[in-house]
Amino acid sequence: NVYTVSEYSSTIRIPTHHELSYTKHPPRWLFFYAHESAAEGSMTLLDGNKVAAEMSKDKRWSGLLEGGIIYSKCMPSSKRLGMGQTWQAHFGTDDSRCVEAYFHRHSIEYKWLDDGDFLYCKHYCPSNRTDDSGNAVWFAQPRLWDLSYRGLRVFRERLPKIYWPTSVTLDNGQDVPQEFYSWMDALEHTASDRVFLGPREMLIVDNHRVAHGRTPFTGNREHWVAMGNGL
Repeated sequence: NVYTVSEYSSTIRIPTHHELSYTKHPPRWLFFYAHESAAEGSMTLLDGNKVAAEMSKDKRWSGLLEGGIIYSKCMPSSKRLGMGQTWQAHFGTDDSRCVEAYFHRHSIEYKWLDDGDFLYCKHYCPSNRTDDSGNAVWFAQPRLWDLSYRGLRVFRERLPKIYWPTSVTLDNGQDVPQEFYSWMDALEHTASDRVFLGPREMLIVDNHRVAHGRTPFTGNREHWVAMGNGL
């Protein structure tokens, strides 16, 4: 239950997000460990309370904070070439019945496409949660799921949306405004904290409140992460 933190290229900035915020039961605690540190570059931490407070003051985004996000994913079968991880690798099984049972337990909509060559699923999650003090926390990660934000507009030109590896909409079915992403990027730039983990150092993050991300880095950085709900 220990993982490498990311497989993204070192040249890519990973925007701040709450781990597994698109699931019904996201972990409370994240344990980051620097097995090997970067030469340059850092982690980015952003308090979800700050984001929620700023969103609630802005009429453009207060409705987004109070609503929710629909997360969609399309995964190819191991028998078919496609973008992203196969559903067999994602769920750790070749048994489609086990995957369908998981969807039913968690109220996730799904459908098999092209005679089982692709598995499409989608589900709704609220955009916020409350912390231990009862304050609102922005708790969503549309920037990581929206291919347009990530500069992959080629999908919009070549594939129906149902085949995109990941996509998001608001709970009313509309796209998340690109202006919101620009606003979030600007807030992250001014309100986040940068943390550099030296060799063999550990950082414990309250995932239910604090979002994490990463700047581009140089060097042979190797960070590991474990997660759970108790200390």
